[in-house]
Amino acid sequence: MSAHSLHRIFASALTASLLISHGAAAQDDAKPAAEQESDATESSTAAALPDLAPIMEQVAEIRGLPFIAAVPAEEQSMDDFKKMMMAEIEKEYGDGEEFNDIVDGLMRLGLLRERIELDEAFVSAFASQAAAYYDPETGKFFYLYTEVPIEQLNVFAAHELVHALQDQHFDLDALEDEMLAAGSDDEGPRNDDYILAVRCLVEGEATYVMNLFGMGEEAGNMMTDMMAKMPLSQMIAMSEMALDQGAVEGDLAEAMESMDELPTYILAPLYAAYMSGAGFSKHLYMESGWEGLAGVWANRPPSTELCLHPEKYTAAHVDLPTTITLPDFPYLEEAGWRKIDTAIHGEFYLDMLLREHGVSDGDARRASYGWDGDVYQAWKNEAGDVAIILATTWDRERDAEQFFSAYASAAKLRYPGVMLPDDILDAVGEERIGDGAGWFLRFPCGEGPGAVSVVKRAQEVFAVEGFDEATGARITDDLLAIDIEHIDSVPRAQAFPKKAVANEPAAADEIALDGFSFAPDANWQKVEPGSQMRVAQYDLPAVEGDSEPAQLVIFFFGDGHGGTYEANLARWQSQFAEAIEPVTATIESNGITIRTFDIAGRYVAETAPGSGERVDKPNSRMIAAVIESSPGPYYLKVVGPRATMDHWEESIRAMMESIRRTD
Repeated sequence: MSAHSLHRIFASALTASLLISHGAAAQDDAKPAAEQESDATESSTAAALPDLAPIMEQVAEIRGLPFIAAVPAEEQSMDDFKKMMMAEIEKEYGDGEEFNDIVDGLMRLGLLRERIELDEAFVSAFASQAAAYYDPETGKFFYLYTEVPIEQLNVFAAHELVHALQDQHFDLDALEDEMLAAGSDDEGPRNDDYILAVRCLVEGEATYVMNLFGMGEEAGNMMTDMMAKMPLSQMIAMSEMALDQGAVEGDLAEAMESMDELPTYILAPLYAAYMSGAGFSKHLYMESGWEGLAGVWANRPPSTELCLHPEKYTAAHVDLPTTITLPDFPYLEEAGWRKIDTAIHGEFYLDMLLREHGVSDGDARRASYGWDGDVYQAWKNEAGDVAIILATTWDRERDAEQFFSAYASAAKLRYPGVMLPDDILDAVGEERIGDGAGWFLRFPCGEGPGAVSVVKRAQEVFAVEGFDEATGARITDDLLAIDIEHIDSVPRAQAFPKKAVANEPAAADEIALDGFSFAPDANWQKVEPGSQMRVAQYDLPAVEGDSEPAQLVIFFFGDGHGGTYEANLARWQSQFAEAIEPVTATIESNGITIRTFDIAGRYVAETAPGSGERVDKPNSRMIAAVIESSPGPYYLKVVGPRATMDHWEESIRAMMESIRRTD
């Protein structure tokens, strides 16, 4: 189980969003009084949902990606949202036995201090942390809180519109399926580390753009830096201060108060995806612009370590995580034990584990910093006793020593009644393991059954807890016998070999004409041709701000008819006034020659040939082409408002490059 398992939506975190909206409000307070008065009508509690057109325009400009399709939005009641979440939970966990097993293991490991019950109270507290959410299946987003000032709704909308951009360009639905696969232990450990890394990318980018939208570049970057460094305890303290000062009221106040009802295991990674993720996105943007951030979608960080320390992601040599494979332990099943959970936790969760059990923030951060890989298993016997096995590996032996010391100190606090010295290392014994010295710490589990064994071997630290002493010793021996092949840092090009691709046109089924075929973009709308000379016709949907779509028509007049390329070029150019210099090019596509023409300006073509009446459409653009084929030349003409044409240019080029001979 991870926070992702309970939250399969892409949402704006309530408290993070309120930080931005209050930051924007603080900037407004610095305006001259006249400007504040002129904004007053927009600052009142929203009576209607925001106009998305200007928000979409600003988000697209900030992010450097166009919207491929409109993004509908509507209000959803919190009750309906909670019902949806409960349905998702019931769908995944059924009668709850698997969920309870996972909780049992996490409690034994120490990541959970108290049990989680999947009841209405827990779901209500969890759901309340979302201000709005985007649904990739429907391509729309939902506001969950609307009785708030319009500035806050605008911030919520900006965050969700970034998710819509991500979905339209990078396919969030497919990414969700990948995350679900990582969250299943059918073919290996559940990879909570990778799931959180992906959420840092998705939510972090949306939060960073939201910051820039709500506060402008300078203040937005400052806010992002602050958020990335802000511990959860400070976030909670700021929420409590806002509540005490009456800055938040009504449903929002109840939602912020419910943060206390969520365990750290759920709340910390939920907010890390937004806060640390925003810092990761800012780092990538500052290093290589939005194009560099687009590259991360093709080469996603394999572990949260690279999100927490983005300089490791952009380094010339990248430290990839090491895979640890545990033995089968057949004697455990023979003795009546069954494996109830297995997972990879990563630096973030191990850091959290240490903090949860008395290790200071600084010591926990230092002890988890050199993480290189881990795997955990939880086992339960017929009596209901739970035991765990944890294997970790570290970048250097010094890192392993720090984690050993911190983990052993936390373990001492987790088992009351255990008599150990204040300095835990005073209880550590040294034994030779292979060519080096090993550290061993063994003690009974205090009031619970079984014993604890923590062992350091070179760069590895192993922990076995809850089995009887003889079984624990046998497991430890098996762990010390495994060979862990460490992955050294590899050149960046080897670590991330994929090319960044955004806004790839979605090809529909190929359309066959006499002599060639082509693949139109699936988002274009097919139109019945208006004459026999038009063999194919499509409307290319207008972008926000344009009143009409662009129109694509393919003409065929028969062999020897329709005129030469030069004659058509002159005719096309005459259809524009106040035009920029046209651009011509030749494309060789799958055995067919295509000669293109591109012009922009005031479109003044005749409404019908020879009519003498002309249209007058400023700020238009035309992309035209002559397609040479065996039956004779075809003529392609796409014309429409400049912004819409600019938006579909990549798709038009891709359509021309898809043309291939069929004779």
